[in-house]
Amino acid sequence: LLAERGVPVGDGAELPALVPDRVREVVGRRLAPLSSATREVLSIAGVVARPFTIAGVARVGRMEREAVALALEPALAGRIVEPRADAPGRYGFAHAIVRDAVYDDLAPAVRARLHTAVAALLEESLAAGGEATAAEAARHALAAARCGGDPAAAWRLSREAAREAEALQAHAEAAVHYAG
Repeated sequence: LLAERGVPVGDGAELPALVPDRVREVVGRRLAPLSSATREVLSIAGVVARPFTIAGVARVGRMEREAVALALEPALAGRIVEPRADAPGRYGFAHAIVRDAVYDDLAPAVRARLHTAVAALLEESLAAGGEATAAEAARHALAAARCGGDPAAAWRLSREAAREAEALQAHAEAAVHYAG
């Protein structure tokens, strides 16, 4: 930020006067020069809100994997996202504030569309015996419904998540899902 404003480091300028009022302003400046393809990939990753894969983003965005990988490069170079050391092949936002700024910039209709797509993929994974949980799928379906998406999917997946929680003797969690 100091370099952007032409302030040499160590010249005695008061930092509080130079830092923007809002941290999101700084994040916005880091995201602004990125291509629309990179911002689209980041938007999908922001909705996923957990470590993501190139393949997962490609499926949600109905994009080619190579296009996602290429679009992700500037975000990796800019340290907006980074590879997860604990999960090879997965990426995450460098900081939750960055993810929140990306997510908050999405229009409700875009959020609904992306959450619906993520919920559908998680539901497919559930049906195929993958590692997704009904709770995770329900969370996305509820987020989609709150942004104008189909409430029937949210209700169905919330009931499934509640039954899953009951089977694990997690009655408080089941009650949360039933309350949806």
